[in-house]
Amino acid sequence: LATIDRGLDELIDTVQESRRRLRTGILEVADALAGCFQRGGKLLICGNGGSAADAQHLAAELVGRFKAAARPGLPALALTADSAVITAWSNDSGYEDVFARQVEALGQPGDALIAISTSGKSQNLVRAFKAAQGRGLKCIGILGRDGGELLQLSDIAVTVPSSDTQRIQEVQIVLIHLLCELVEERLTASGWIRTLAAEATPAAWEPQVVAGHQR
Repeated sequence: LATIDRGLDELIDTVQESRRRLRTGILEVADALAGCFQRGGKLLICGNGGSAADAQHLAAELVGRFKAAARPGLPALALTADSAVITAWSNDSGYEDVFARQVEALGQPGDALIAISTSGKSQNLVRAFKAAQGRGLKCIGILGRDGGELLQLSDIAVTVPSSDTQRIQEVQIVLIHLLCELVEERLTASGWIRTLAAEATPAAWEPQVVAGHQR
């Protein structure tokens, strides 16, 4: 019981401190992501270990949906998800460039790159940010501890005020969910979702009949 109480108390303390320090940064990230999507850009996301799983979680919420039931999918891609690319490039060239290489291949001016890290020191994320800067992407950090080198490279960052990896990761998933909700709210309020729905061609969503066969 002592371990449970201690863990929950530490989480509560970290959440409360994050609430005090991070609200402005969270809003800035949400504005940047909504603006990226409204301008036709896409979001790339990367991280290592548990942060790799969080990158895929964030991409899934955006491509699918979070709370807004009737919205188009948002173009988000976790650079951690393609095992063939990751293992091939790591084996042939080295793991430190595995995300930078994908940014070079997929990133376009106006896109955004999120790096999720508990330390801000992972060199493959640092190199990804540097590659993103060279291609005109906005760099967004979801970080922990003192933010590390990634904080210095970020256009915008939210840094969980903790030195405990567990607590950082727990609060980072809260931040991810808040960002999903805020982005949906902004896209809805701006009329962007309504405009896309109005421009959609109904026939594109109906079954196609070719030579008497439905497909």
